[in-house]
Amino acid sequence: MPSTEKKTADQNGLVWKVQEYGRGLSICPAEPVSLLENLEIPEKLDGKPVLKIQDKAFFHYTSLRRVCIPDSVTELGDKAFASCTNLEKVILSESLTKIPEWCFAYCENLKHIVGLEHITHFGDYCFYRGYAGNKLRLLQEIGLLGSYAFSECMQLEELSLGRVIAGGIMVFSRNFGLKEIYIAKENTVVLEYMFYKCSSLEKIDLPNSVTEIKRYAFALCPSLKSFKLPASLTALGENILYKNDMDQVVLPEKFETSDLGCINARIRVRPTVSVYVKYQDVHWKDTTLKIYYGEKIEKLPMHTTNCRCMVGWYQNMALGKYPQEFLSFLEKEFGEGVKNAIRDAGGLFDFNIPIFHDTTLHARWEVVDET
Repeated sequence: MPSTEKKTADQNGLVWKVQEYGRGLSICPAEPVSLLENLEIPEKLDGKPVLKIQDKAFFHYTSLRRVCIPDSVTELGDKAFASCTNLEKVILSESLTKIPEWCFAYCENLKHIVGLEHITHFGDYCFYRGYAGNKLRLLQEIGLLGSYAFSECMQLEELSLGRVIAGGIMVFSRNFGLKEIYIAKENTVVLEYMFYKCSSLEKIDLPNSVTEIKRYAFALCPSLKSFKLPASLTALGENILYKNDMDQVVLPEKFETSDLGCINARIRVRPTVSVYVKYQDVHWKDTTLKIYYGEKIEKLPMHTTNCRCMVGWYQNMALGKYPQEFLSFLEKEFGEGVKNAIRDAGGLFDFNIPIFHDTTLHARWEVVDET
């Protein structure tokens, strides 16, 4: 036994093996405790704060049903609660920001986790087959989602995911009951094999912040029949829809010849409309914004200004046909000039024929002095 290690009992009579750890202690049970169902980790032992639960501290404690981890604890060890197959509820310390590798793996009845919103680092396999809830909300900014972190969570049906900065492979793979996914607009990457073999997934709307979808991201998802790649996409991995029998796939023009790996899909190229906007402030300021066919048009991006008066016009109407919804919107907002241009251009947008060029809308904003 190391010189810094000793045994001590808590107020509930449980005997712990403790070691000095920074300004406090790291702990694990001194000996296996059979039939222990409700575990309260002590906040202090011998007057010192408990800072860490050691590796494999409660590995395969099949009697455990509830665990409460006090706010003194800042670190969990690898496999600390792995294979606690009857564990149903965990109350995490608010001081924890990391769930290490395999920590709650194979906790097949773990339905309730309090404090998950504080976690910004999920290690490899940390909840592999270890989350049994039907909804999972990870809306915080996540620095790392490790490989297989939430793979094969058989009861999971709905996922809400905030911004993910980095991640491994297969993060949510083989979640066979997963039907709905919400991905926050701050995300830029869909990870490699991220939703591989999520066989019940029927629909996913990726935000226009996504610039990269890595390979096999939605492979072998047989219920996914329609898919729209975001217009913001700049990089596309191979076989993202591998062996999916698709009805329709909509993709940006630059990826028209990409190998998506799907079968029997009707590929539709997504036309792009570029919007060139001038704002008049103290000085003229130019910016280019984009709107995309495929989204409901409620307002143009330029409507975020505080202008009092607007004069607008656009050119190159004859270069392409537009969705009627878009034309009606322009006519309503810009008046007779647009109406005449629409009349001169004539014709309606053919949804089955892709547009391979950008069409430019020029709009000028005039700010009226308050005085």
